[in-house]
Amino acid sequence: TAARTPTDSCALVYGLLLSTAETPRAAQLEALQAREAPAVNALRAALQPAINALPPHVRLPLAGLTMPALRQLAPAALREFRDTAQALIEADSEIDLFEYALQRMFKRHLAPVTRQDRQTLRLAASLTDVLPAAVDLLSTLAYFGHDDPAAAESAFARGFAKLQCGLHRTPRPAAECGLDLADRSLSQLEHAAPLVKQRVLEACTAIVSADGSLALEEAELLRAVADSLGFPVPPLIPDATTP
Repeated sequence: TAARTPTDSCALVYGLLLSTAETPRAAQLEALQAREAPAVNALRAALQPAINALPPHVRLPLAGLTMPALRQLAPAALREFRDTAQALIEADSEIDLFEYALQRMFKRHLAPVTRQDRQTLRLAASLTDVLPAAVDLLSTLAYFGHDDPAAAESAFARGFAKLQCGLHRTPRPAAECGLDLADRSLSQLEHAAPLVKQRVLEACTAIVSADGSLALEEAELLRAVADSLGFPVPPLIPDATTP
């Protein structure tokens, strides 16, 4: 219910961002007290028990449900919300996968579209235009879901084949892969033509399903990729036995 109204959605997202670790949580609560109205803080506190009881794999989809309501905020209120959410994300000086995926949601659904954005949309009409970015993204996904280098390379090959570009590529070295590389890749790929995006998403899906199981981290990263590329995000339920 809270996800359907603007102010309540703010409180819900704040609750989802609260850390379970004592030190960053204390800093986050202090930031909320300084930045938000008492009514919003009270609602967040009232929602917190239900938020804490959520299964991990539904937290990100629930955050996604708040985007239409958050878009109804006045521009100044939306900027304040994003600034406060960013302060909560940065409270522990590191960004986890859930926080990264939420940042991508904010960028896609809540950021204003500039003239430069509209011009960039016309630049990447073919896969060739964004192939290096696709390789970087697929490499990150491959190593993200597979600790064994050989398994990661096999998953990458399976995903790259879905691009159907008639070329051969090997993944980037594992040491070069991570959320920063994925973020730069998505910033380029989100301006590609729809059919190119579709092939990239199919390649990503092939990679995370290569070993026949889906971990929570893989599900969240794939959701972030799909949302960034503008596709409806499928229901992704991680394996119960997968840590």
